[in-house]
Amino acid sequence: MSKRNQLNVLVVLLAFVMVATNASAVIASDRGVPNQIIYVDAQAAGVENGQSWTDAYTDLQAALSEARGLAPAQDIQIWVAEGVYRPATVANPSFTERFPAFELINGVEIYGGFAGGESALDERDWRANPTVLSGDIDSNDIVNAIGVTEHFDDIVGDNALHVVRAQDVDDSAQLDGFFITGGLANLGGLVDGTFSMRRGAGIYLLDSQVHLARLQVQGNEAVSGSSGDGGGAYFDRGASVPGTPVTQLSDVHFINNRSVRGGGLYIDGPETSIDGAVVTGNVASTFGGGLVKVITVVDIRNASITDNQAADGGGIYSFRGTAAIVNTQISGNYASQNGGGIYFDQAPSLDTWVVLTNSTLSGNRTDGVGGGIYHEQPDVGRMLINNSVFWNNQDSSGLDTADSSYGGPGASRIDVSHSLIQGLDPAGEGNIDGTIASNDPLFADPIDPLLAPTAQGDLRVAGTSPIIDRGTAAARINVAFNDTTPPPVPIGGEIFLDLDGNPRFLDGSGDGISEIDLGPFEIERVTFSVGGEVAGLNGDGLVLLLNDSEALLISDDGPFAFATELSGGSSYTVVMATQPIRPPQLCQINNASGEVSGAVTDVEVICTNRADELFDDRFVSM
Repeated sequence: MSKRNQLNVLVVLLAFVMVATNASAVIASDRGVPNQIIYVDAQAAGVENGQSWTDAYTDLQAALSEARGLAPAQDIQIWVAEGVYRPATVANPSFTERFPAFELINGVEIYGGFAGGESALDERDWRANPTVLSGDIDSNDIVNAIGVTEHFDDIVGDNALHVVRAQDVDDSAQLDGFFITGGLANLGGLVDGTFSMRRGAGIYLLDSQVHLARLQVQGNEAVSGSSGDGGGAYFDRGASVPGTPVTQLSDVHFINNRSVRGGGLYIDGPETSIDGAVVTGNVASTFGGGLVKVITVVDIRNASITDNQAADGGGIYSFRGTAAIVNTQISGNYASQNGGGIYFDQAPSLDTWVVLTNSTLSGNRTDGVGGGIYHEQPDVGRMLINNSVFWNNQDSSGLDTADSSYGGPGASRIDVSHSLIQGLDPAGEGNIDGTIASNDPLFADPIDPLLAPTAQGDLRVAGTSPIIDRGTAAARINVAFNDTTPPPVPIGGEIFLDLDGNPRFLDGSGDGISEIDLGPFEIERVTFSVGGEVAGLNGDGLVLLLNDSEALLISDDGPFAFATELSGGSSYTVVMATQPIRPPQLCQINNASGEVSGAVTDVEVICTNRADELFDDRFVSM
């Protein structure tokens, strides 16, 4: 298997794991009952009027044309069955034939993932019934079994400039349950005088605040010479003013896209909320391999940003504006210049903020400074790091240095609390000393930064990790900043679930107090009993001692177990506290010590009569 095919397998596996953990595949509408449903099924054989599955349109563009005439006076839903749909179908497309895209419409919700025949939205399954919106209008890309162009290198010929577009569309529009693939924004100039032909190959939003949910944006490219933004998607505020509704992304995956800036996603202006994203395998030749945020407020929650690469900011490039990042894994990203995980930059005239909460940066690498984070400006821009872990990142200074975790001219403007930062023992409340090697977080599968870009590794931790129960509930998700006043701590918004969707505030340390762990994953300590079997006991007073702490009085033969349970990975030792008396016996213990990896049931206590007891019995009987 080639190296790139191995990469594709890894990112697809990761995407499916994240879907399984963050969102159910069988989903319903977020809205109420529509005035009308328009049906689309590429395999339908009826009269093609969109009135039923039997008579469904076979072309999504025909359904959109009908919906455009009905909305927004009516609430319209378009239900699309599995299959591949293209905004146009032409051989050897000309310049103008590449312009068409699927255009979102106010008051119209578009849902994919149907088998055809469903009567309710909650009957669909978008993974089992893949509905593909493809820019491969000349049908010659290298695609997988469901018609997805898996990697930007698999684009062949001249594809659609954009697969999905929207202009001046509000949050009454929704796109939900699709694969978006094969867009190729590789020209200069504008489409219809508005949309750049070198931006947003997969999705291009202009002055729009739509709902995007359960999408896989894969194998798109936005490169035109030395320009190009947002290979997977580009969000442009354009002429709109701050305070407009937020563009909402839920369970949207950006995989194997490429651009000059923002390989996966480029956000230029509109306020954006991202929840449950997978951003992996994306490439930018300048900055922001995974995503770029410019002059805006962005809230990123429950995300996995891995295996991306760029010159600056392998995972994320944040310029101006403010950002909150919570319950997020940023790992295995690579930057050839600075900022393997995150590159944080600000305009000299601004002093805005980034807050990182319950997140882990690990296995990121740069050839310059800041394997985890690079902070560009020495006098403006401040970052808060709460309940987070930086470990096994690498830069030109090495693997376990302060700069390998975070560096740059603005590194002194990074404040840390209740966190573990390798190479640093930072001032601030509740921090763990990252200069001590034994404070290794003990990841289940540590990521070697030399492999970056990579999607390998598992940043969940073992039961003996020092990061368990070391966070503070006072750290919150930051959902509202302004440009002049530092955000207060605690920040508004609760953290209830971890990246796996499990409850937070579990008792991972076993001390009876539920606290939040550092990083995006929460662990509940699993404990096991220690015991075994007693044989030959006929005296009274046998007492066993577990780890010199818990005493257990045993009166009869048979199984026994101590009341105290021990966590996996811990050691145990059982010793004899007192031997039996009346009559006196001598007991020995087999399998008396070991390491707990499950319930211990093989401790053997074997008792026999003592020699002086036999002598006394003979003497008395004479």
